[in-house]
Amino acid sequence: MYFVGIDIAKRNHEACMIDSTGQSQGKTLRFPNTQAGGQKLIQWMQNVDHDLSSTEVAMEATGHYWLALHSFLRKHGIRVRVIR
Repeated sequence: MYFVGIDIAKRNHEACMIDSTGQSQGKTLRFPNTQAGGQKLIQWMQNVDHDLSSTEVAMEATGHYWLALHSFLRKHGIRVRVIR
């Protein structure tokens, strides 16, 4: 199982990925709050979990900035949890 934590911000988000033992899976990813940024995030996650079937994402609910990314990831079948 892999877990991705996303720090939400207005223009750019930061993501990190760990496995179920808490080991980091590569470097963190900084990506823009755009559709292209969402695609970049998906590709980055697929480098570790090709079909993303073992990946779960958690993000903070910062203002309204998380909404677009949340919808985008869900649309692509990715499990997402929001931390409020």
